[in-house]
Amino acid sequence: VMPALLIRLRETLARSARRAWGQAALDFIFPAECAACNGFSGDDRVGIFCKTCWDGIQRLDAPGCRQCGRPFLAFAAAPGFPEFLCGECQASPPFFDRAISAAFYGGVMKAAIHQFKFSQKTGLGNMLASVILQAIDGKFDPSVYRIILPVPLHRSRYKQKSTRLNSSHSQISY
Repeated sequence: VMPALLIRLRETLARSARRAWGQAALDFIFPAECAACNGFSGDDRVGIFCKTCWDGIQRLDAPGCRQCGRPFLAFAAAPGFPEFLCGECQASPPFFDRAISAAFYGGVMKAAIHQFKFSQKTGLGNMLASVILQAIDGKFDPSVYRIILPVPLHRSRYKQKSTRLNSSHSQISY
């Protein structure tokens, strides 16, 4: 008699093999097209994007405003640049303590966010979360903050999107 763990492992491997064969068959019949460049995505695709497009996302590694997260692009080449407040935050401080920008909103990132929010491509949630996690790695100490909140939809917008996904709410699970 096989232990339950080995039985579950065997079932999981069988499911993943069936999934891989099923994906290969679908790719043969309906070649996977990248949602950004419309080229063939191939086996190394990342969600609905080819690896080249996904790797081309412009991540924000430059120093930025310590409050709103706006990057100081002029100082991108200055390692160890101290954190300052941007002019807008100095003139009119926002009602939050900290925001961190993960990537430029354009190209593949814009397409991914639009697919996630408006086309219910919830599978992109893990990939978008990984971009955010890479951005906050080393810049964020969760013990400093009492609470971290996603920005939810306003009640009227939530009713408007009642059949669609509330992306702010769903990102909590990623």
